[in-house]
Formats: sequence, C-alpha cells, structure tokens
Amino acid sequence: MLRPGQNKVEDAIATRLSKHPSFSKYKGWGALTIVDAPSDPTPSDAAKAPDTLAEFNVQEAEDLINRTENVELLQKWQKSDQRKSVQADLARRIKALTEAE
Repeated sequence: MLRPGQNKVEDAIATRLSKHPSFSKYKGWGALTIVDAPSDPTPSDAAKAPDTLAEFNVQEAEDLINRTENVELLQKWQKSDQRKSVQADLARRIKALTEAE
C-alpha cells in the first residue's frame, strides 16, 4: 500500500506496480513520482555533511535527518543540538535505522 508522501518500495514491488494499468495514469498526472534511492553514504558524503544542525531551522533539520542513513552522523548531531523537536527526530531516526539492521 502506498501512502501520501515518500514511500520506500523494494525494486520487485516497484516493478509489479509499474505494470499496473493505472500506474501510467497516476504518473502522468504527477500523483506518483519515481525517485531512485540514494546509494549508501560514502565517507566523502559524510565529510560533506554539516557538523551540526544549528544552521538549519527545525523543518530543514527534520528533512535532513530523514534523508540521512549514517547513524554515526546522526549521533554526532544528537550530541550537538539542544532543540527538543530535533532531538526527538534524531532519536526516532537512529532507532529506525538501528532496528532495521
């Protein structure tokens, strides 16, 4: 089941969905957008990441947190940011990534 917003879909399921007769209609209307998953973060990606989230407002920080797959980087941000909502987002993301392993 796809929900509004971003959905992480396995390749096999995405292939099955793309063969559904309504898929092309929804894609044509812009209701569905296919975005390739980013590759696993490399050390160079982590090096490009900001040291803290201080320069971002809460919404921007939340978006960055949700896109980050590097648990060590998330933990680094968790130590440096004092905003309660950002702390909650970081804790949730770290938990999701570590439980998925």
